[in-house]
Amino acid sequence: MLEAVEWARDLGPVGLLALGVLAVTSGLIILPRAVMSVAGGFTFGLWALPAIVIGSTLGASLAFMAARHLMRERLARVVARRPKLQAYLDSISAEGWKVVVLLRLGSPLPGTALNYFAGVTGLRLRVFSCATLIGIAPPVALYVSLGMAGRVALDGSGVGLLPTPLLGVGVVTTAAAVFIVSRAAKARLRAR
Repeated sequence: MLEAVEWARDLGPVGLLALGVLAVTSGLIILPRAVMSVAGGFTFGLWALPAIVIGSTLGASLAFMAARHLMRERLARVVARRPKLQAYLDSISAEGWKVVVLLRLGSPLPGTALNYFAGVTGLRLRVFSCATLIGIAPPVALYVSLGMAGRVALDGSGVGLLPTPLLGVGVVTTAAAVFIVSRAAKARLRAR
């Protein structure tokens, strides 16, 4: 594994570009961004952070546009058969960027699914993309830091700094996102 890491590190900017392309792909299909971030931090250090955040945001935006312009009718039929899902999506439309940021910080819903379902809501692409960029940066920074700490520990040069407060923020925001979206969805279901 260390030989593969060294090989990727020796690629320099091409390796970072490949990591960015992988991050774009993670916005379109389900790929574990946490694993990618840890591996990126382990391999490229702090340089992995912008590659993954920008790539993931671009991939999420592409999925959002695909859902809005190519798959809207099909997704709308899926949503129409599930009143709870419709209520949640209506809540995301009503609450806007705040919910997207919170769901990006931590969510039980896979980010890729959020990308596509958000395309069915009334959110604008610019709002969705900015909220995605802001929301995924802290968790990616945490995982990149964990990868960097793992590299430092394997090199034997110290333990490295683990941003524990960032982990706490992730847990709190996950709970807040679930609470806000659930409350709004329940209110919409009662109103129907």
